[in-house]
Amino acid sequence: MIRTATLQNAVHAITSAFMALPDPRSSFDDVLLLVQELSNAQKVRFLKSFQRELVRLRPYVQNRVETPDKLDDNELKKIADTFSSRLGRAVVLENTQDISLIGGVRVVIGDRRWERSINACLQAFARYSV
Repeated sequence: MIRTATLQNAVHAITSAFMALPDPRSSFDDVLLLVQELSNAQKVRFLKSFQRELVRLRPYVQNRVETPDKLDDNELKKIADTFSSRLGRAVVLENTQDISLIGGVRVVIGDRRWERSINACLQAFARYSV
């Protein structure tokens, strides 16, 4: 039987490695195959802990491109490739629509944010023009 502290450490390490993958969704099947080898009680404990860790880490890995309009797949791929080459690691981005940007783009990767939107320019102008 696995001790609870050891299980929590293992789940944390597995979840962190899982979320650091370029596309975690494609590797989820591999995690489930490994879980099948555990006893029923260990499966339940592992999956509950895994789910808690995913929820805890989720805000840090929501890589996205925010635009007022949806991007097509080629545009999204071009942006992802640019950031992948600049950051030196593979980046998978999801496109999110945010009409408050008015125009332009905001890219969020981990806890870093790049913004070139009309809304950000207007806010900066309002701060400095007073």
